[in-house]
Parts: sequence; structure tokens; C-alpha cells
Amino acid sequence: TLCWHFRRLDPNIASRAVRELRLYLMEVLSNAPVEVLMGHKLLEVRAHGINKGLVVQRLFAAAPSNTCVVAVGDDR
Repeated sequence: TLCWHFRRLDPNIASRAVRELRLYLMEVLSNAPVEVLMGHKLLEVRAHGINKGLVVQRLFAAAPSNTCVVAVGDDR
């Protein structure tokens, strides 16, 4: 996953830049197995069908029973 956070960018510059970047990425990556997603003041490119929840599930499934898995973030 690649994320561009633009929380601290001037809102006028950010809206234009993110719109242009999103359109460009969607065109360039149109045949790639990735998704271009908008979040709250962020633009994300990630492998299609992959998300943090799925990764955590796979970690739990692969970890030995005595392993502690910790996931930290602001998502639900």
C-alpha cells in the first residue's frame, strides 16, 4: 500500500493536486491489479482485494498459538 496524506497541505492546493494525481494514477494503473482509493485527506493505492483486516486475519491464522499479534491504527 502507498498512501499520500495531505492533511497539512493548503486545502486549495490539496484539492487540485489530489484530483490530478487520482486521475493520473487511475489511468496509468488501469490494467494493474490495484485500487486507487480516497480517504479522509489521503489517497491510497493498494493491491486489489487486500486490506488491513485481511492481513490481520492472515497473521492470526499463521501465528503459533502462543504468539501475540498487535495491530495499531485509526481504522475500525
